[in-house]
Amino acid sequence: MNKTNWYILDALFLVSICGGIAFLSIHYSNSTECRKRYFTASDIDSRALDSFVCVCSGSICDEPKPLGDLAQGATIMVYRSSRAKDRLKQKIIEFQTGGNNWGDRKIPSVTIAVDNSRKYQKIFGFGGAFTDAAGINMKSLSETTQQTLMEAYFGDKGLNYTIGRVPIASCDFSARVYSYLDTEGDFDLKTFALAPEDFHYKIPYILQAWKLSKGRIKLFASPWSAPAWMKTNNKMKNGGTLKGELNGKYYQTYAQYFVRFFQEYFKQGILFWGLTVQNEPSMGLSPLMRYQSMNFTYIAERSFIKNVLKPALTQSDPSADLKIMALDDNRDLYYNGLKK
Repeated sequence: MNKTNWYILDALFLVSICGGIAFLSIHYSNSTECRKRYFTASDIDSRALDSFVCVCSGSICDEPKPLGDLAQGATIMVYRSSRAKDRLKQKIIEFQTGGNNWGDRKIPSVTIAVDNSRKYQKIFGFGGAFTDAAGINMKSLSETTQQTLMEAYFGDKGLNYTIGRVPIASCDFSARVYSYLDTEGDFDLKTFALAPEDFHYKIPYILQAWKLSKGRIKLFASPWSAPAWMKTNNKMKNGGTLKGELNGKYYQTYAQYFVRFFQEYFKQGILFWGLTVQNEPSMGLSPLMRYQSMNFTYIAERSFIKNVLKPALTQSDPSADLKIMALDDNRDLYYNGLKK
């Protein structure tokens, strides 16, 4: 198998098959073709030199061909991307029952049985993050190109993203370190305020995505760190934990910090679906972590959610029905975390 084939990703969406089958024909098509721009050695790691990006402008952007209605009969619709050639190129594969010859090649017969009674986890959706970096790059484009790009992500003719992650204050995709409560000792949150980045780089694009997705997009928020003065290392970077005893004064204040965030975004017309309590809490164990980070042990996170955070969120309408998600971390940690 050559290198290109190793990178092929075939995503199966619609299937209508029965009995023994053999290939008849394959048809590829895109609604609007990708305008390819290949990487050079000065652009990126040399390992990516055999790949490319699709270039969009104010007048055109590549569009995957819509699903539409699958023709009756033994057919499969596949969307295919490969490192060297395709980007979400639609492929229609037609099958026939009986026989096992494809040209001069003999291939084995295949029987596929579908058990409709066995159901597994449903895919919730696909999406991306509304970070400062994303907003900064969007604002560097012309207004028409911004519109084209947003439609490519959230519009009916684009990727139809239905999930959006929003950092609470700054993260590792921010140009500076900031929180919404930088006044030390302000346990009553009198000086709480959203940052300029929220109004310039996040909120406008969230509202635009909401409109383009016709309200289908579900938003969840995630903090990378509590305000520096609330942490044991007095920094938003380099790990650390919340000060004081578990569920004490600092934890109570931090819960209200969440509540205020959702209230302030609600004032801007944005309602969230969910919340993760901490981005990669395991990263907060290292004082060498160079970006915003904070540690929660499994037991501390569970106790904080149950005894402090959830009760606080339910007292405010914009956050009363939030889905709270724990273990926002690397997959290899899930097994031990779930046991706690």
